[in-house]
Amino acid sequence: MRLLGNGQTINVTTTSLSYAFTNLKDDTEYTVEINAEDRSGNISDTAKVAFTTLADVVDPGEPGEPGEAPAWEATKVYLSGDVVSYKGALYRAKYWTQNNIPSESGLYGPWELISGTPEGGDEIAAWDANKVYVQGNRVTYNGIVYEAQYWTQNNIPSESGLYGPWKQVG
Repeated sequence: MRLLGNGQTINVTTTSLSYAFTNLKDDTEYTVEINAEDRSGNISDTAKVAFTTLADVVDPGEPGEPGEAPAWEATKVYLSGDVVSYKGALYRAKYWTQNNIPSESGLYGPWELISGTPEGGDEIAAWDANKVYVQGNRVTYNGIVYEAQYWTQNNIPSESGLYGPWKQVG
């Protein structure tokens, strides 16, 4: 395999099915030429793949208010770390996502709530072990928003488990 671009040529021999080039220049076009060789020494035709590295991205910092972040758009692709506003709250993408509603992300979904309340609702109260909660009630516990899946009292939200009464929603 050979990498051409930015006035340089890098030759690589590998038996792996993947390879990561490092120290590439921002906003630069590169071409990778790939040949395969079998155990008998037969060499394939050259396959070429061209790509351009991304421009250097400067992190402007995390916005503090929903108005400081762009509004979420269903058709837009978001990458890990992107921050959006949705119904008065701020969400950060945990990984690549498109068309996933931030407030419906759940525990393993692509969005995490970083400021405000889901769905722009009222401020969510902290969990209280002595209070009875019913399906749909939301609480915060250690900075995370949980929603009751059914009647519960004295069940710690973070210890709910897969079928427990609490589901992480932010």
